[in-house]
Order: sequence, then structure tokens, then C-alpha cells
Amino acid sequence: MIWIQQHAELLFCLVGCMLVTVIPRVGPVMYLHAESLPDLLRHWLSFVPVAVMAALLGPDVFIYQGEFMPTHHNLFLMTAIPALLVAWWSKSFFGTIAFSMGFVALMRYLGTNLSDYENTKLPFADSSKIAKWASAHLPPALRKPRKPAPPLPPPARSARLLVRLAAEDTALFRFLLEGYDNTAYFTVLEPRTALLKLVFSPHREEALRRALAEMAESLDFSVEPWPLDRA
Repeated sequence: MIWIQQHAELLFCLVGCMLVTVIPRVGPVMYLHAESLPDLLRHWLSFVPVAVMAALLGPDVFIYQGEFMPTHHNLFLMTAIPALLVAWWSKSFFGTIAFSMGFVALMRYLGTNLSDYENTKLPFADSSKIAKWASAHLPPALRKPRKPAPPLPPPARSARLLVRLAAEDTALFRFLLEGYDNTAYFTVLEPRTALLKLVFSPHREEALRRALAEMAESLDFSVEPWPLDRA
């Protein structure tokens, strides 16, 4: 009884959510029948599924990068047009979804962010111009590979740093650090005080310092030099 009094607001919230969910779903099935509805009301209800679907899809199709963009610079709108043709031709719900996801993934893989080409004129008339345009606009992964830089000499030993932070933030620190691939790894020296030892290549120290500076914007921690290095 004491628990109920302490959590009365939560219980009322749960009951309210249940009623709001159950009544619109169960009520029409139990008390309304198609035969008992007026023809005008049944005609009006026939438009509800289309209206609901339009309300769900409209913002996702016409709002791009946080702005209302009903132009060819909107990647989602450009995807919706062939998706409608696929849906009309295949009559397949899952096929249309698979096509749309694949189309968006392909466009993003090719680096086709349409908003970047607002002032770009596509030179379709001249094949030589097409080659030059493609070379300038394709993502680096699809361009002609460049000669790799000479490898750096292997370091004599790994570099290390100490990091102090709250114990409950250790998992978040690991998550953020993993976002900077191959920068460093750490081991926990003191679990209770969350004293961490960062290990990294000396060649990557500048990149690690930049990563730590960016991580410090989301997480409170301090960085200290490795004590044996000072000795």
C-alpha cells in the first residue's frame, strides 16, 4: 500500500496510456459494425488509411536536413519518386522498402548528397566533360588511387597517458574512444577511482590529443602524463 501511494502518479500514467491505447482499438470493433454505419460516414472512413499514411510519410519525404525542401536537392524526395513506380509495378510492400533503402544507401555510398550540387551543371552533352566532372565529384574511394605515403618507422615503444574520471563514466569513455578508430586503447589501473592507462603509438599522439579534446566536450575527465616518462 505504501508503494502504491509513493508511485501513484506512475500508476495513473500507466493506466491512462492503457486506456488511450485500448479504447480506440477495441471500441470500434465491439460497438461499431460496417452495416450500422451511415454511407456518408463509411465513405469518409475510407480515406482515413490514406490520410494517416500521408501524414506519416510526408515529413520524412519533404523535410530534408531539418528544412522543408520540395526540390531535386532532397535525396528522400528523389528516392520516393522511383519508389512509387516500383510499388505500382511490383505491388510489393517489402520490395518497395528494400528498393528505397538500397537506393538511399547507394546514393550515400557514391557521395551523392544532392544539396552539394545546387550550383552544379551536369555536362551530359560532352563525354570528356563527363569524365572530368566525375573525377572532380566522386568520393575519394572511387577516384584514381594515389600513391601511398611512405610508412613511418616503427616506434621503439608505446606512448602512455593517465586519465582520471568518475567510475560510472568508464563505459562512456570507452564508447567515445572507440569512435576514433585505431587511436588508442586503455586499461583500468584502479577500478574504484577510474584511473585509466592510455596506450598509443607515438606517431598518433597528435590525433589522440585532438580526440581527447573533442571527447572532453561531452565527458568530464583529466589527462596526466605517464609518471615513468617524467622519471
